[in-house]
Amino acid sequence: MKISFSASPENKADAIVVGAYKGAVLTQEAEELDKANGGQLRQAIERNYFKGEEGQILSLNGAQRIVLIGLGAKGET
Repeated sequence: MKISFSASPENKADAIVVGAYKGAVLTQEAEELDKANGGQLRQAIERNYFKGEEGQILSLNGAQRIVLIGLGAKGET
């Protein structure tokens, strides 16, 4: 398995993994990805009742797979 990290949401990986804190507060990277995708990440969060609890996972399949990981309360990670 090959895992790589990129500062840009524009990559050719099989999946992009980003995080959100408790209360569905997106990390900076997740915010950038959401903006680049026309707000689709936020829409999916609302439809799926994603709360950002530690260990919570939301997997989205579209043109590219996005995996959102719950990080728990900000400052506790």
